[in-house]
Amino acid sequence: MDDIEKKVAEINEANGKAIHDFQVENDRKLGEKASQVRLDEVKAEFQKKWDAQEVEIAKLKTGAIKAPEGDKDRPEHKAFGKYLRKGLEALSPDERKVLTIADSTHSGVLARDEYVKEILHYASLQHPMRTLATVRQTSAYQVQVPVETAIGAATWEAESATKTETTGLTHALVTIIPQEIKILYKATQKMLEDSEFNLEAEIASAVGRAFGTLEGTSMYSGNGTTTGCEGISVNATVLADGFPATSDNTMALDDFFKTSYSLASPYIPNASWVMNRTTLGTIVQLKNATTNQYLLQPSLQDGQPLRLMGTPIYEWSDFPAYTSTTLADGVIVAAIADFKRGYYIVDRVGITIQRLNELYAAAGMIGFYARARVGGGVVVPEAIQLYKNITT
Repeated sequence: MDDIEKKVAEINEANGKAIHDFQVENDRKLGEKASQVRLDEVKAEFQKKWDAQEVEIAKLKTGAIKAPEGDKDRPEHKAFGKYLRKGLEALSPDERKVLTIADSTHSGVLARDEYVKEILHYASLQHPMRTLATVRQTSAYQVQVPVETAIGAATWEAESATKTETTGLTHALVTIIPQEIKILYKATQKMLEDSEFNLEAEIASAVGRAFGTLEGTSMYSGNGTTTGCEGISVNATVLADGFPATSDNTMALDDFFKTSYSLASPYIPNASWVMNRTTLGTIVQLKNATTNQYLLQPSLQDGQPLRLMGTPIYEWSDFPAYTSTTLADGVIVAAIADFKRGYYIVDRVGITIQRLNELYAAAGMIGFYARARVGGGVVVPEAIQLYKNITT
């Protein structure tokens, strides 16, 4: 576990404790053992901690990570760092050999595997799908994922009976085409000359955060072509089968139960909830009137996410944010899904980084043009269940 993962675990633990403290004090108030003044104080403390944790998470998403000590001595690490600081012309023939030089169509250098992992690590901090979904790499223009459209029925047969063909089993192909994603990072000459400035880490952080932000948005609301990946809120089948709020414009505890039970049983063991962090803060106060139990269950174990009815919750900032239980018309509140089964992410192998020596020379800067191809789409719609507000 690296420093960032440890810090995320600490924040998750602090989240759980803050929620637990608030719920305890709220219970005391409901039992008339605590004053409204005290409950307001606890609410203020909870909100203060929650805001502080959001700041900490923002810092994690923008900070740079250090390359492993052993990695720094590897020839490809040294050659890649030299390329970034001094350009391709400064590399010796041996240094060129350990790097993969992109062809004339793309130009630039293909980032080494460890560097790609750093970039994708930052991308995964911006949205949860690289953690939850199935991720594949390909060198092809597109990937076709076979999915069952109908399941054949099994039958009993005697040993000596004539064997019959199973009928009813049919398949279809879901096509995912990786789309181009890019960002331009500019560094000053001073930054390049200063050996203490970790140029590789800064570029990895900037590229990863930018790629991750754009990926997260497209995996929520993209159209699969001009706006990157296919979003779960755009897929016609997923959207049509979404569970509608029982009471128009109102977020209710019972609806979370009904949404959970609308997801087919085979997908529940590996299911996760996804929603906006603000919405998560709103549902903290929802209780079951019969059992008097809170809907949200804080995890007191290190590194473990909060749970909603036993199912882990992951924050996804592209979902609508709700500060109260009043909902807008026709919007999505949250989703519960087995994303490993329901959603595929396809990375076209390699991230290319091109050094632009002359374009920004007048400003005393060097440009770094990072480019990748990423695709994504829903492959099993029934594995994804939305909770949405009905449209009036």
